[in-house]
This record gives sequence, structure tokens and C-alpha cells, in this order.
Amino acid sequence: MIVVCSCVISCGSLELSREEALSRLQELSPEEGATFYVENRENNPVLDSLYSDCVIPALMECDYFSLRNLTRILYDTPVYESVEVIKDEKAKEIQSEIELEVDSICLAEHEMFDKHYLASLEMGVDSLLEVDVEQIMDDYAGGILNVKKLMFFFGRDRNDFKEKFWSKFDTTKYQNYIKDFVESYCSLIDEKQNNYCNDLIGQSFHSERNIIVPNFTIGLSQSTLAHVSSYTQKQKDEICTEAIKDYAVPLALGFVSGGASTLYDVGSTAYDVSKMVEEVKNAKIDDDEMVKYVCQHDLAYQIRNFYLVHWTKQIHEYIDKSNNELKQHIIENL
Repeated sequence: MIVVCSCVISCGSLELSREEALSRLQELSPEEGATFYVENRENNPVLDSLYSDCVIPALMECDYFSLRNLTRILYDTPVYESVEVIKDEKAKEIQSEIELEVDSICLAEHEMFDKHYLASLEMGVDSLLEVDVEQIMDDYAGGILNVKKLMFFFGRDRNDFKEKFWSKFDTTKYQNYIKDFVESYCSLIDEKQNNYCNDLIGQSFHSERNIIVPNFTIGLSQSTLAHVSSYTQKQKDEICTEAIKDYAVPLALGFVSGGASTLYDVGSTAYDVSKMVEEVKNAKIDDDEMVKYVCQHDLAYQIRNFYLVHWTKQIHEYIDKSNNELKQHIIENL
């Protein structure tokens, strides 16, 4: 019905009374009414005053985006400037609304990272540490026929432990893991911002990201190394105890140390210490597991408190930067 009426009138063969024109305008949406006005005003001079007197006051109820579309339709008509004034007023209102909404989204993105994503990241790092420290310690203190323990017994100390530990610990893996996690969260923000901008103004949006991978400057603390020293001594004691019970090991000890006399000295020392070893076993304390836990906890604490802070600082800065740029881009293109 509406389309037919519009087509008949736009042919220029029919003039409408003020009442008829008003009735037609009331049947149409604001954009359809503007198109009707533009297409028929030359043959219906009454439409200029009618649109100005009756339609423009009603446009105060339209939102900014509808008014923006109307100004495009009504450009170069007598009512254009009047509608433009209304659109500009609505633009100020929506700018404030957009700023408040984006600020709220920005705050939610900060909180989401701190309360959920950061916790997930820390759990992932803890899982990596558990596997890696387990492998390093097994490689360092284990082995077939305790060959590596024999090496441990003859001359290894906490400095040797520290050197061997860091030669096996892949810091690049942790840097890449954290970087991928952070980049993933930033990409999620980028996608949401682009969708938000496209929904509002029909344009894409992308904020430049410059995430720098911080140096992995952490190490085993003095307290951890002190525990390693204690663990090393206990490992020596346990090896001595095993030397009494295992013929293969005493032979190897005698060969490596240069004579059987050293073996007897070792055996006599181990006998007394074996009581302590039994006490530890009775208490169900596993020294291997304890030293692994100490190393894991030490590294996890340092990563969280001295390394991740460099990442969290960057991501919070990016959240603020990208949302400020989003607001500016939308407002400039309203």
C-alpha cells in the first residue's frame, strides 16, 4: 500500500492536499517519509511546510543513527539544516553514552584478565613447571644402576646443581607460552572491539599492538639452593647406604675412587647415617619430591611476582590504549 502510493505520487501526476499528504506521511517510517518528501516535493509544494511543521518536531524522538540516515536523504532540501541541528544534538548524547559504555567494557576487560585469565595462565605455568622440574630432577639424580647418582656423589654441589638445572630448563618455552596466552586475550579484545565498532558505525576497527617479550630474569633463590645443599648431602648418604647392599655399586665406587680402602671408609660412615634415612622413610617424607616441590614453588613464585608483572602491565596498557582509540574512532566517524 505504502509503496504504491509513493510510486503514484512520485510520477508527478498527482497533487495532494495538506491533509492527504499528512496522512501519507503518518503511514510511513521516518526514512520512508523522508524519501516520500524528497521524491514528491516539487509537485506538491505543501510538503515543504508540512514536513517542517509536523514531521521535524516528531524527529526529536528519533535516535542518532536514524537522524544520520535522514540527513543523507534530505541533503539539499529546505529542511536539511533543521534536521542536521537535531542530529548534532543527538550526537552529543550518544557520544556520552558511547564513552560510558566503552569505559565500562574497558573496566570489565581489566577485571576479566585479572580475575580469570591470569589465574588460568598461572595454572598453566604451574603445570609446565611440574613436568619440567620432574624431568630435570629425574635426569639429574636418577638413571640406570644409579650411574648419575655416582656422579652426584663425587663432587656435585649446589653450584653444580644450579648450572645443570638451568642448562636443562627451557626459559624460551615459558616466554612463548605466556606470550601466546597474552596475545590470545588481546585478539579476543580486538575481535569484540571490531564487532562493536562495526555494529555502531559500519566500520572496522583495529588497534596496533606492540607486545614486547620481557627478559626471563629469574633464578633459584638462596633458600632453595640451601635446601638443595641439604638434599645433596642426603643423596650422598643414601648412596652410601646403597653401597653396602649392592655389590655392583661398591665395585664401581672402589674403581672410581681409586681403591678398596676408600670403600670401607664410606661404608662405616654410611652405617650411622642410615638411621636418619630410616627415620625420614618412617615419617613418609620423600626427599626427591620435596626438592622438586621447593624448586617448583620457588620458580612459580618468581614468575608470578617478578616476571608476569611485566606482561600484565603491558596488557592493561593495551586495554586502555585500544579502548581509548576505539572511542575516538567511533566519535570521529559518527
